[in-house]
Amino acid sequence: MSLSVIVCDDSKFARAQLIRAIPANLKTNLKEASDGAQAIELIKSGFGELMFLDLNMPNMDGYQVLEEIKKNQYDILVIVITGDIQSTAEKRIMSLGALAYLKKPLDVNLLFQVLDKYGLAEIVESQDSPATDSNVKGSWNGITYMDKLQEVINISTGQAAKQLADLLNIFINLPIPEVSHKTGEEIYAALKGLTVDPDDILISTGFVGSDMNGEVLLSFSGECVSNMLSIILDERDSVESRTAAIIDISNLLLSTLMNGVGEFLGAQFTRSHPAIVRLNESIQLLSPNLINKKILNVKMKYSIPARDVECVLFLLFSDDAVPSLTERLSYI
Repeated sequence: MSLSVIVCDDSKFARAQLIRAIPANLKTNLKEASDGAQAIELIKSGFGELMFLDLNMPNMDGYQVLEEIKKNQYDILVIVITGDIQSTAEKRIMSLGALAYLKKPLDVNLLFQVLDKYGLAEIVESQDSPATDSNVKGSWNGITYMDKLQEVINISTGQAAKQLADLLNIFINLPIPEVSHKTGEEIYAALKGLTVDPDDILISTGFVGSDMNGEVLLSFSGECVSNMLSIILDERDSVESRTAAIIDISNLLLSTLMNGVGEFLGAQFTRSHPAIVRLNESIQLLSPNLINKKILNVKMKYSIPARDVECVLFLLFSDDAVPSLTERLSYI
C-alpha cells in the first residue's frame, strides 16, 4: 500500500511544482494543505505518513507544525522544502525532528537522494507526464501569473533575509508576500498610515530593465530604526552615520531581493541608489498622473523578533511592466 502523503505549502504554484516532481507512487494517496493548521488537522484525522513542509506560511508556519508534531509525538516523517535559507533555520528544523532540509528552488535530484536514502519511493523517472497524471493536472488548475510571482518573490525574500541575517548575526522572520492589483491612491494611503511620525523613515529605489519598470519602498518606524541600528552601531554615532547605516542595510536587502527576482525572470534590472523620501516627494509610481492607475503590488513584512524590529516592503510594478512580467513567468 502506498504512503499517505501531505504536501503543505501556502503557494498553490509551489505545491503543483512539487507534486509534478515527486515519483508516481507518492501521488496515489496524496492531500494538499495550504497552511500548517490544515496539515495538523489532516494528521489528527489519521492521514499522513510523509509530509513535504514549507516553513513560511500564514496561520501556522512550518516551525509551529514541527513543534506540534514533536509535542504530540505524531508518527509522520517530515521533509522541509523552504525558501528560508538562513543557517539557523536548518539547525532549528532539524532539532525539531525533520528528516531533511531542502532549499527552494528545489533540486529534484537532492529530493530523490533523500527519498532513496530512507526507502520512501522507487525512483524510476524524474517527472511523470502531466498529461497522464490526474494529480498533476488537478494541481495546475487555476494557477495565475500572480501565483507564480508570489513564489518567485518568496524565494527571493529568503535569499535577501539570509544576507541580512549573516550581516547582523540574528534570525529574521520571513515575510509572506501578498500580491495584488491596487491603485496608486490605495498604496499611497497604506504608506501614509505607516509614516505618521516624523521619525518614521521611507526608503525608495526605482528599477528598470527588460521592458519592466517599478519601484521598491521600505518603511521603518522611528523606533524600529533605532532598534535596528542598535545591533550594529553605538548610540553615540552621529546622525549622518546612522542615516548611512540604515540606507546601507536597506540597499543590501533590496539589491539581493531584486537580483533574485531578476534571476528567476531572466531579466537584468538597473536600480537607483536607495534614498530616504517623503510621500509628497519623488515616489515615481505614486506621482499624480499615476495615482488612479492600477499598480501590481507585492507587500511584505520582515521582522526580527529578538530586537523588536519590523519593516514593511512594497514592490511595485507599473502597468506597462505586466505584459513582459507575465510572459517571463509563463516559462517558469
